[in-house]
Amino acid sequence: MTDSVEMALPARKNIDAAINIYAMIQSWQQAYRTIAFFFGQYPSNSDELAVVIKVVLVNSLYNTMIRAPQLMAKHILSLQGLDQQLQAGHIHAVDKVANCDTIGRNLISFASKYAHFSNMAAFPMYDKYVCISMGRLIKRRNYTVGTYEDFFTCIELIRKLARLTTVSWSDWDKYLWLYGQRLALDKGEDKINHDITNLYGTLEGRALFDALEPSDVLVT
Repeated sequence: MTDSVEMALPARKNIDAAINIYAMIQSWQQAYRTIAFFFGQYPSNSDELAVVIKVVLVNSLYNTMIRAPQLMAKHILSLQGLDQQLQAGHIHAVDKVANCDTIGRNLISFASKYAHFSNMAAFPMYDKYVCISMGRLIKRRNYTVGTYEDFFTCIELIRKLARLTTVSWSDWDKYLWLYGQRLALDKGEDKINHDITNLYGTLEGRALFDALEPSDVLVT
């Protein structure tokens, strides 16, 4: 007899609900477009000034808590073959960026976003609220990851089980981030994005956020 595991798997309608919410948050759209534009103009990680600006943009617009962006830029510049690894979608490249001896280890939130804007098709973004969502989907409280590779393995499995492999990582991020915010709001957390809080407080917004709830299923 095969053991079954209960999970919560989003459907296409849940992703679409997140896309609808995203369309209502102008500040988020502007931040994403700004970073994407600059990374598109300066894809290489060999120019010191460009790398410093890219680190500052990701850190400031996504609040990744890098306290010494110039040291992080220096770390990125020191990584041999990083451009080729990012363009090839090598997952271990994210952990290389995340482990900066002069700042700290496992800076996965920043590194995943830096990698995402370097190659949007290959790298999903990770942060606190994505982590909250992932814990709900796999039915594990206090879900954390040791490495980006661990996170990628988990989210890729969920994507395959949900049969949503054609959904872009950008749209997956919209869903996971917003669903995580909704779960945090329901638990009374008050340090939530201002735009999200205001939208969630309306009848229309509450209905959109309710539409993010995935279905519980037994996976064998």
